[in-house]
Amino acid sequence: MHLASAEALGRQWMRWAHSFAQRFRKVTDGFGADNQLFTYLLETDVVISADKAFLAILDECRPYAPRSLPVGRLVAAGMPGVESVLSLLQTHPRGGDSNSIFA
Repeated sequence: MHLASAEALGRQWMRWAHSFAQRFRKVTDGFGADNQLFTYLLETDVVISADKAFLAILDECRPYAPRSLPVGRLVAAGMPGVESVLSLLQTHPRGGDSNSIFA
């Protein structure tokens, strides 16, 4: 275990980082799910969420993460958020252009 690097154990690092950052926040019913979701962020480009705390923890972990983390996009909760996500996906297809939500 001593020979392992943070880069090799990225998911474990993400789980630990989320748990550590959560210590300074109010724990909610969604904490366990957020902790599990956090481990998959290393394979994503963008995270779209209505959860301000989840995106704030993502930003707090960013400077220390063993690999680059996705960009966070905050949307409204409920139906307005769904409409915002669908609108983003229709008007900004995945790509490297400057208008892309994935840029």
